[in-house]
Amino acid sequence: MVTIRDVANEAGVSVATVSRLMNNSGYVSEQSKHKILSAIKKLDYIPNEIARSLNKQSMKILGLLVPDITNPYFPSLIKGVEQCALQHGYMLLLGNTEGQETIGENYLNFFKQYKVAGLIKIDGTHLDTPEDVPTVSLDRMNDQDQFAVISDDFYGGELIGQTILETNHGSILIMTGPMDIQVSKMRLQGIQSVFDQYKIDYQIYSTPSFQTEFADQVAKEIIRDYPNIDTVIAPNDIYALALIQAWNQLGSIIPEDVQIIGYDGIVFGAYAHPSLTTIEQPAYKIGYQGTELLLAIINQQIDPEMSKIIQVKPRLLKRNSLREVK
Repeated sequence: MVTIRDVANEAGVSVATVSRLMNNSGYVSEQSKHKILSAIKKLDYIPNEIARSLNKQSMKILGLLVPDITNPYFPSLIKGVEQCALQHGYMLLLGNTEGQETIGENYLNFFKQYKVAGLIKIDGTHLDTPEDVPTVSLDRMNDQDQFAVISDDFYGGELIGQTILETNHGSILIMTGPMDIQVSKMRLQGIQSVFDQYKIDYQIYSTPSFQTEFADQVAKEIIRDYPNIDTVIAPNDIYALALIQAWNQLGSIIPEDVQIIGYDGIVFGAYAHPSLTTIEQPAYKIGYQGTELLLAIINQQIDPEMSKIIQVKPRLLKRNSLREVK
């Protein structure tokens, strides 16, 4: 394997001179620069990025925290992060927190050991992220987050309310996510802004988690506790699909007996029977733009003392799990 010493010997300069050029950390004459670049090309030298990054106190690696890797919504978001990072020469370290702060804290300590250049969190929990590590929140944020790219969840709630209003909705159950997560509050407020305006009655059921592992259990509870409900607004597509499956097994006909709308826009919703009407979040776009924002902070193109929150609009995906418009 060709080393930096081999490059120095070929160019007839010191190792320190080669290092200054590669790390842009000091003066190198034009003559020496030409010799070094020629030697690098001739020897096909590939620098040890890890060693170089350690010397510079950070690596070209981004840490990424997600709450539930089994939820099909997040891989699209992760793909947006990954593709933007790769285009700028960065790699990812991925941590699945399972929505638990203790797991998230363990991953943060792990990321610090690898001297990540920046952190992206799709978590919504109140993790104490290192002050010296640039951080951007995606999809979910809390009041302390300084930089974020999120979906306009209030608008998404409004879309749900307007869409349900146009159907023969009957009795309505709004399923929210955990109310200590900002997205749950904003979606509910958006729905309520429409229903309250038209004096539409509804009931509220708060799920303890967005995690996929609880979806079947919650579906059974909904069917048991709300046997005569006509319309269900699910907190995400996974919970909506769990309900569709449970109703199908009981012989209920969707949407004639009960109609349902989801949230997220995961691809599997199109293959349900019937296919799931949902609010589609632009997951890939959120991931890509969030990574662009993080890299701008890392490269000092944005003042780290400022705040920047970017909102992107979700959209309605009309399928077959809702009744025809009145």
